Amino acid sequence: MCDAIESCRWPGRSQVVRTNRNVTYLLDGAHTPKSMEACAEWAAEEFANLGKKSVKKIALFQCTADRSPSTLINYLKV
Repeated sequence: MCDAIESCRWPGRSQVVRTNRNVTYLLDGAHTPKSMEACAEWAAEEFANLGKKSVKKIALFQCTADRSPSTLINYLKV
């Protein structure tokens, strides 16, 4: 079972997509306070791995009507 978990792919959850144009996308489908917090921690680690490179951070954020966008977006201040 551990091997299955280690080899599991879950596109859209903590996914890093690198392009050949020096652009890196961090993708995550977080939609609850707990998952947004985990997403922010993961993104901060990814940004730290970029070292001293100057990077522009752009968030594309979607929220369903039953969620509070102002509460959730606050977790992404990395």
